[in-house]
Amino acid sequence: MARLLAAVLTCWLLPLILSGRPGAPCPDNQQLTSEISRIEEATDRKEVIRNLGQLLIRKRKCGQPPDSSLAGLLHALGRAYWYDYQLDSAVFYTRHSIDINASGARSAKYADLANSYYNLALIASEQNDFEQSLKLLDTTISVASRYREKQSLVGKSHMLKASIMTALGDYEKAVSTSDLGYRLSYAGGDSEMMIYNLIEKAQAQIYMKRNTEADKTLRNALTLVKEYSSHDQLGAIYSLLAKNAGNIGKPAEVVQFYKKAFDSYRRFGDDYGCGQAAASLAYYYRFHLREHELALKEYRIALSYINNPEMRAVVYNDMSESYRDREEYEEALRLKRVAFAETGLVSHHSGLYENPSFNALRPIFDKAAFLTIIQDKAYDWLEFAKSEGKDRTMLGYALKTYMLADTMIDHMRWEHSGSVTRLFWRDKTKDMYERAIETCYLLEDTERAFYFLEKSKAILLADQLQESGAAHLLSESDRRKERDLRRKVSEWQNKLEAATDTAVTSDRASLFAAREELDIFIKSLEKTNPLYYAYKYDNKVPSVGDVRNNILKDGQVFLSYFVGDSAVYGLAIRQGKTVFKRLDLQQYNLLTGAFQGLIIDRNTQNSNFREYLRVSSALYKLLIAPFKIPEAARVVISPDGSFLSFSALSRSDSHPDFLVKHYAVSYTYSAVVLGKMQRKSAGSWFSPVFFGMAPVKFAPSLDQAPLTGSGQALRNIDRYFFRSRIAMGRDASRSEFVASSPGYRIVQLFTHASADSSGSIPTLYFADSTLRLNELSLPRKPVTELLVLSACQTGVGKNQRGEGVFSLARGFAALGIPSVLTTLWSVENEPVYRITQNLYEQISDDIPLDIALQNAQKQWLQTASTHGQLPYAWAGMVIVGNTEPVGTGIPPGRIWLFGGLILAAAGIYMARAYGSMD
Repeated sequence: MARLLAAVLTCWLLPLILSGRPGAPCPDNQQLTSEISRIEEATDRKEVIRNLGQLLIRKRKCGQPPDSSLAGLLHALGRAYWYDYQLDSAVFYTRHSIDINASGARSAKYADLANSYYNLALIASEQNDFEQSLKLLDTTISVASRYREKQSLVGKSHMLKASIMTALGDYEKAVSTSDLGYRLSYAGGDSEMMIYNLIEKAQAQIYMKRNTEADKTLRNALTLVKEYSSHDQLGAIYSLLAKNAGNIGKPAEVVQFYKKAFDSYRRFGDDYGCGQAAASLAYYYRFHLREHELALKEYRIALSYINNPEMRAVVYNDMSESYRDREEYEEALRLKRVAFAETGLVSHHSGLYENPSFNALRPIFDKAAFLTIIQDKAYDWLEFAKSEGKDRTMLGYALKTYMLADTMIDHMRWEHSGSVTRLFWRDKTKDMYERAIETCYLLEDTERAFYFLEKSKAILLADQLQESGAAHLLSESDRRKERDLRRKVSEWQNKLEAATDTAVTSDRASLFAAREELDIFIKSLEKTNPLYYAYKYDNKVPSVGDVRNNILKDGQVFLSYFVGDSAVYGLAIRQGKTVFKRLDLQQYNLLTGAFQGLIIDRNTQNSNFREYLRVSSALYKLLIAPFKIPEAARVVISPDGSFLSFSALSRSDSHPDFLVKHYAVSYTYSAVVLGKMQRKSAGSWFSPVFFGMAPVKFAPSLDQAPLTGSGQALRNIDRYFFRSRIAMGRDASRSEFVASSPGYRIVQLFTHASADSSGSIPTLYFADSTLRLNELSLPRKPVTELLVLSACQTGVGKNQRGEGVFSLARGFAALGIPSVLTTLWSVENEPVYRITQNLYEQISDDIPLDIALQNAQKQWLQTASTHGQLPYAWAGMVIVGNTEPVGTGIPPGRIWLFGGLILAAAGIYMARAYGSMD
């Protein structure tokens, strides 16, 4: 409706406004400003919009050209629509206000552009378009900085920029931005914005655990509050001081500051702030001090100040957790029922086992809070069941509740845009999946256990694959409709957040209707565009049977791990059998830590080889032996977190008996991702097949050692291909890789790479420059089926909880490349060149990639020196993704045979032709 209104106004009303109608009486600018102020004093939003619209019509009759007073009226009308959450109309009027003031006309007021750009930035922020919001804020600052009367907008804009950066996790920029905002506000004498920028700065510092700096920042803010008598920020400052004191282990200060925050909010009549301060103190009493009676007392105080039903539900849930902590499970579950009943999701007389339906939960604005309540209820049932001798009925209630929580997570993923936000949800749900898997383990339900194992992994990567695969499958009109429907849902969510008690019911109904409209459109795509639907929206987890029959290839075993806070779980799927085990977490942590320390350094491994055999054998017995995997199997491993080189584990603790001799090992991020990593069309025998790059030497500014021998290694590999191209030396540039690599089925890189688990961005080095993971994009969808990264540490990166390692290999997988051969540590030149050449010899014979790598590594072991047989030298190369053979075209050795056959056939034809002429 908002878009229709904007269109009508564009076609009819605005031209009339801009053209004017001569002879009509017109208020002067002062009268117009007074009239706008009077209208805006009304509390009814619709009335404000109606009266401003009438004033606009009066202004239109004045017969004057567009001027600053008209721009001010359009700006006010845009603001009124914004307050009513009709964001399209808000943007429409604000943009036209900008057009007038930016026109350069004598009567325009350029300085007022700052206000309009700032409002547009706020609207973009509400629509979660943070990139656009930041750009608009920069424009606001640029304009406002020129005018003394607009200096307050400079401080406000920096504060909002800092807030957005904190939300995006860019805490360093948030600190520097708010610090600049503080200094500019100080120069402009704006004490209020000085305080608000300090508050934003402190929040970012607290997130970074810079607690001493945060304390100093907040103390400065307190001094300013007292100096300028700006006491309405006191509650926020004291709450942050309490949070910071909790981080550094000062419980007395936490209690003191939360009580001061409560008193400050009460002094200014802020019931919401009072409720939040009391609830935060209650949580601290419960979770950190285990003072349950004090916690319950504070929760009851919070309830006396909070009127919003959804917030009351959250407080009742927190009260419930206090009873669960004391193992009073029935009371805990009763309070869960009260929490749901507060918002009408269940009746007060429903059974403890009853859950709200998913449809009842969909209109809820704060789904994150209700997801927490549902997760907590499932945990209540799990702990209750364990206290009652693993009661299967209670475990069934827990499982049913975890399934409801998982359904909510699926839908919430599509309501929150951006990888940062989705990753946040993966982090927040990891604990839930561990408890759901434990429930399945106690119920001996391997099918559901596999389901939750999959849902805990690589969902962000699956989303990226869905987005990249779907991008080119939707028409422009459908793409626009999908975007508009999502925006409509977002606008109603924002409106509901700020709704008064009387408007909540109607706004919630409107949000529900908007979501229904979006769902109907998505379901229609299943019929009208099934390929797009399958890529983007079909997030089904394959069953154990699907994995066995449709994803695994001949002789493959799928082995998936989940590493939780209390246990490690492993599940193996092979023909005719599924094995589900709970493994010792403490042993796992000790052994993997020791193994990683021994595997990545030649000297450490050589001087401690007996210890290496002991540790690797113990890991084999912990992670592989319990699943009784048949000899010569092809093992597909879905790890949780960092990749381990399973081929380097030894079955014996007294002599080397590496698993590479017994199994062909490959890796995948999840069964869902593996199922999506299908081979593309092989193309013709004469289509481009191989593209190889070896910079050999690097620009001095990159500070990288030459890779002597890499050029010859690349030439050796090139002999296996007919339609190929190699780029060496200066030709092996970043731009050449980006431009050329997407057109070849097999891409080989001999180069340096850097990555670690500390959070630095994984980076590839080319002759002239670098390519970082966050810059990884290609100009077109690649036809590449195998990418071989013969570089140091391409498989290593920051381990994101619930997502696995964020690495270069993972980045290329997100582009849709089904098979990536990568390295897990700083490999040495000679073994990596030889093993890579051995690999291509195998690949050219149409051998599956996992077996090809196994054979290549075994060939190396047969001829290597004693030092060369150390796992450090050969076991760092691993294959991730699809392991089916890759079509390599016609090998050069067969070209002559193929040409000879053609010549022979031509000779026979000519002989017959001349014979017939005789």
